[in-house]
Amino acid sequence: MIELLINPPFHALMGQDQSYVPLSLLWAANNAKDPGIYNFEIDENLLPLSFSERLNEFESYLSAVESADYPVWQRVRSVLKKYNPKEIWMTHYYAKELSINRVSDIAKDMNIRVRINRPYEEPFEKNKISGRRGRFERLLQNYNANSLAHIFTSSGCPYKCGFCLSDKKVQFREIEDIIYEMNYLVSNFSCDTFTFWDDAFTLSKKRIKKFAELKNKSQSSHVKYVCESRADSLNEEIVKILKDSGCVNVSVGFETGSPRLLKVIQKGETIKDYYKAADLLNKYSIQWGAYAMVGFPTETEEDVNLTFDLFEKTSPHKVTVSVYTPYPKTSLAKQFHSDFEEKQIIKMCHQASNINMTAMEDSVYEKVIVDFFRKFDEYNKER
Repeated sequence: MIELLINPPFHALMGQDQSYVPLSLLWAANNAKDPGIYNFEIDENLLPLSFSERLNEFESYLSAVESADYPVWQRVRSVLKKYNPKEIWMTHYYAKELSINRVSDIAKDMNIRVRINRPYEEPFEKNKISGRRGRFERLLQNYNANSLAHIFTSSGCPYKCGFCLSDKKVQFREIEDIIYEMNYLVSNFSCDTFTFWDDAFTLSKKRIKKFAELKNKSQSSHVKYVCESRADSLNEEIVKILKDSGCVNVSVGFETGSPRLLKVIQKGETIKDYYKAADLLNKYSIQWGAYAMVGFPTETEEDVNLTFDLFEKTSPHKVTVSVYTPYPKTSLAKQFHSDFEEKQIIKMCHQASNINMTAMEDSVYEKVIVDFFRKFDEYNKER
């Protein structure tokens, strides 16, 4: 084995289950000569955590990466010794950087070269969305069937949400290639539920229509899938196509229930768009989830209360919560946090109690964050 592609421990250090296949490494393996793919997030002892538990456990992650004697780092050494690669590859995002640095130090101590793909630097592939499927045969660990059934059908998002790091250039895979990959996974691993991770799976009605037509004629016609969408890209025709092609769940980014704050974060949508999307998905009996975010610049307690009000009235089946993080080069960070040092980002997490960047006093903000996570945990339990 020449290259070992590694998904470093992050969620695992907080005790959180995150065992689906690392997609970025699966695709990066197409460029490697002799790769293996190892996921340090897989551990049979890990369990799903509530959002409140994640909020509390981020400090455990920070403690673990500071301790060279923490058991997981011995596991890293053992894996590197076992496979003895000449080079390791890791994909980077900010919250994982401390863990990536620790793995890099271990590899360098063992005279192993390290290659890290950082955000929006030269990717492992110049064209991130190629006609080649991921190299599942190079996975070094066992996954259950539907943990393998995670797919990107496109990369990038053309919208300009001020908090988002997504590339504004959209690249689409050919529909035929997507169906081929689904058929491969169904035939070889008996997958029956797929997760499409595109920022906005429903960008193109023409493309969704072709996907539905080819899927329904393929050996994957019986499988179900879940996807992500913007609220304003859902209309009755698209929702009906989703339903008829096996879509069982759609996640939609609401973020906030404050009309004022939607403008601040440059979401490009209205509260009316959210009610319309909810009504359509309910009409066609598609379960749906929504994303909620707290901690935006200028946010007030009144804004947060409007967010609670929106979710109570639209009643998604699940709410996924996160905390605003001022990622460098995003428009919100440039506008409100131009003096924010990038090194601070690596000690922040979108599901942890970040630095207060709102209009609220620190003591108020700390209480709001805890209440926000707790209320939505209770909401999700009820459903």
